[in-house]
Amino acid sequence: MKALLGLVIFSLIALPPLHADEYDEAINLIKSGKYKVAEILLTADLAKNGDSVRTRFALGYSAEMQKQPAAAYENYRAAIAVYRRTGEDAKAAERTYERLFAVAPHTKPVFQRAVEFEKAAAAAKTEEERAYYTGAAEALYNHALAGVETHERVAAQPPVGDAGAAPKVLTDDDIEANLGYKLKRHRGGAKRLGRDGHFYMYFDDRLSWREAQEACRKLGGYLATITSKEENDLIASLSDDSFHIGASDEANEGQWQWITGEPMTYTAWDINEPNGERQENFTEFLSKEHNQNRPDPNARWNDRGEWPRNDGFVCEWNE
Repeated sequence: MKALLGLVIFSLIALPPLHADEYDEAINLIKSGKYKVAEILLTADLAKNGDSVRTRFALGYSAEMQKQPAAAYENYRAAIAVYRRTGEDAKAAERTYERLFAVAPHTKPVFQRAVEFEKAAAAAKTEEERAYYTGAAEALYNHALAGVETHERVAAQPPVGDAGAAPKVLTDDDIEANLGYKLKRHRGGAKRLGRDGHFYMYFDDRLSWREAQEACRKLGGYLATITSKEENDLIASLSDDSFHIGASDEANEGQWQWITGEPMTYTAWDINEPNGERQENFTEFLSKEHNQNRPDPNARWNDRGEWPRNDGFVCEWNE
């Protein structure tokens, strides 16, 4: 049965001989079920001629037939990486995807979402939107091809051919959990101050002030700093809820400063704020509801402690 399956699969990806010798002989051995000898020849082919989609596919298939899912995954992954880099052997790449999803079904929804992002990039109306979706697709492809948790997860898969759960729909939360916010790039939904100003984006994750600061850093930005009323009003428009911004007097009590080192030349403290002394060394933007009857509804700054985790946060990027 294995030999018959090999004959069917390899007849579907038969290609004009790019480099005969080891490769062609290895394919004949695989069709005969002689996988270990075929692996020796295919490895020699790689050493002589370099990576190719079809050779990596053949190595992966040989490993799969020997019930070595981790080795099969590594070679299928390498075949797809070559295809994405060179575009060669599209038919072999198509078969590689099929076998990869059989060996490692947890990768299928990741690749599917990457394709969705590529389609969105093609349909984008602005360069910023196109750059966002292209970057998101690339991040997903890199994640799926990087072998993250691969060996443990592949080794735990049922034998090939056993019924398994269908791949679930991959949500943005799933992606962000795996990639550490990498898909929430500011170009995908941030507001910009003026035509040439900075970018700002609100996140509803409930974090402490320091955790929020670190989340912004991982995104390539920082907790928002505010140096004008125009900037304050734009940031106020990002959310009706309370959220962290990037001011602190932790270093010197009463001497508030922005985490970027910018001077605090503009302030928009709420009435009777700041008032927390050493118990409240960080800054939040109060909810819109809190200040709805104030003379300036956007004068919503409040000093607070680092905990609890009950605020979202706003990140800022210079470009």
